[in-house]
Amino acid sequence: MLNDLRGVFGKTQKFQFVLIKYFLALILMVIVALTSVFYFGSTKMVYDLADRLTAKVSQGIIQETDRFLDKPATYSKVAANFLSDIIVDEASAVENRELIWRYMWQFMAATPAMQSFFLADPQGSYIQVRRTPRLATRYIDRSNTGEEPSEHWLYRDENYALVGEKTKVPTFDPRTRPWYEMTKTVKQNYWTDAYVFTTAQTSGISVTYPIVNAAGELVGVVCVNTPLSSISKFISQQEVSENGYAFIVDEDEKVIAYPDLQKLTVKDKNTGKLRLTALSDLGSEAAIEAYRIHIKTGDRINHFKVAGEEFISSVVPFSSTGRNWKVVVVIPKEDLLATVYETIFDSLVAGAIIAMLALIAIVYLSRRISAQITQVSRQAKYISEFALDEVRGVSSDVQEIYDMNKSIMSSVEALKVFRKFVPEQIVKKLIQSDEPARAGGSVAELTIMVTDIDDFSAISRRMLPNDLLMHLSDYFDRVTRLISMERGTLDKYVGPSILAFWGRPDPLENAPHHACEAALKAVKMLARANPKWDQEGKPQMHARFGIHTGPVSVGNIGSEERLSYSIIGDNMTFTSRLQRLNAFFGTDIIISATTYEMVAEQFHCRFLGTAIPDHNMAGVEVYELVAQRDRPISNVEVNILIEHGRAVRILEAGDPTKALQLAERLLASVPDDRPLHHLVERCRLAVGPRSMAYTKLH
Repeated sequence: MLNDLRGVFGKTQKFQFVLIKYFLALILMVIVALTSVFYFGSTKMVYDLADRLTAKVSQGIIQETDRFLDKPATYSKVAANFLSDIIVDEASAVENRELIWRYMWQFMAATPAMQSFFLADPQGSYIQVRRTPRLATRYIDRSNTGEEPSEHWLYRDENYALVGEKTKVPTFDPRTRPWYEMTKTVKQNYWTDAYVFTTAQTSGISVTYPIVNAAGELVGVVCVNTPLSSISKFISQQEVSENGYAFIVDEDEKVIAYPDLQKLTVKDKNTGKLRLTALSDLGSEAAIEAYRIHIKTGDRINHFKVAGEEFISSVVPFSSTGRNWKVVVVIPKEDLLATVYETIFDSLVAGAIIAMLALIAIVYLSRRISAQITQVSRQAKYISEFALDEVRGVSSDVQEIYDMNKSIMSSVEALKVFRKFVPEQIVKKLIQSDEPARAGGSVAELTIMVTDIDDFSAISRRMLPNDLLMHLSDYFDRVTRLISMERGTLDKYVGPSILAFWGRPDPLENAPHHACEAALKAVKMLARANPKWDQEGKPQMHARFGIHTGPVSVGNIGSEERLSYSIIGDNMTFTSRLQRLNAFFGTDIIISATTYEMVAEQFHCRFLGTAIPDHNMAGVEVYELVAQRDRPISNVEVNILIEHGRAVRILEAGDPTKALQLAERLLASVPDDRPLHHLVERCRLAVGPRSMAYTKLH
């Protein structure tokens, strides 16, 4: 019978070898499975990151370009309004050229990016201030129809002092230029297409504005020439990826801005003159393919392969009126996955080390257990041979071996009595292995809440240690109950702080909503409890809350002797810093932009600004959590929330004076509003002598 079984199951092997073989197979399967899960999970995260990164870079470039080009548009309009009082007849422009020059000179001096500033009238007279290739003022006089027109160049230094001059017969008539004709038609700001400036030989764009007299007749056109190199410099400073880049292209596939300034213009093979670089002139197949696929599919994000290399691209059109431009971002896929590959390699190395350490451990354990089983087997063999007097007891801490030994010894005693009647003994083998509990966990997107007590140091100095512990325990009990009611998981108490999270160990739909509910209920609870504590002679407690949603590591953390179910990760630290921002804004509850996007329809929130919680972090938008939307609040309160956010965005857009006026008007209606007080202070700093461009929070 035993021989038959051996034939069915194949060649028998020693217990120690079998145990090691199965253990190694299991370790390898786990390593492969974890590596695969990590790779696919990380790849998805990388693509999501690429989506957010390209969107952020594109939006930043568009906003910076709009801000850059809005300035010359504004200058042209302001200049036109000013000059409308000077140009009253055909000779006004030429006769007042010195005044016009000095006015234009001030604008050009205040705007380093401006290439030239000029005025043209219906008689063809022309007044210009030019920066490159040499500082100069210029005028063409066609005001006297009875005389030949003349053109005068007056070269100047940076202090406007005259350093040379030249006179010649003009060949240039501004009235023949498309920008002059188009301005007559549209009678508002007109933007030309990008082109190469004739004198400066650099790529740029022009914006005009008409000068109209009281009768509505056109008496002049103001024009500002602005080079596009500044936009390219801004693009070159954007951190896309190690080998990624961004550029701007128009609907005719002409390159408007590119990180390499040398590639903005190219010499035309037919004419020998400089022209704007076409997309096909860049020599980048990836850039050409990114734009081609976008035109074909209309998708913002696309994945494609060129010459065996994979790329991720994003194409975002400008929303500005009159500019049919698009921002193109191209990122090699290898740039995004390099960290993933490096981490996988490190994980495999770590897994190999762990496998080796585990192999050493299993060899030791298997040898120890195998020795005991060998002893039991030897005793069983003695019984099978009826050498009962040779049977000895086996000492073992393995329950099955102990029970087997106990059974064998009992059988031996019985067999000694019934030795003459028992022809054979049944041999039993028990092999069982138990694995100990281990630390470990997983990455999950959770909603995290960190709360702390304002000025707890002052409270602790006022109370005896035992009284302080009882008072703090009362506070912890109240807040913890609210967290539990909202299905949150309490992580730990750290001094007067509480760390809690939603979404694990049990998955929870709408976790951000529950976290916000818990925070609002806690604030209301403290509003009711503080008067009672005050009557009892206990210090009042004012808590500050930070709420954020993001991926963290969650699971069993600790040592072999003690484990704790907890979370770790940068998002937990970020939430703690959000909590501390309350002291800066004068608020009770601050939530991140990530959480706000998930609860905006359920709660009233106030936009506080773009904050930098830590010097190593990029700016993030933060919001004050105010109330549930199903709780009625007055129209005045709703207006305060909306207008406060509008004032902040105006401030961060670079107009502190306008923001201050709006904030002070709001504060007059609600003088006790702490965030408004803070906003007014920020605005005053921004317009004060200590700060020229104070818009974001540092």
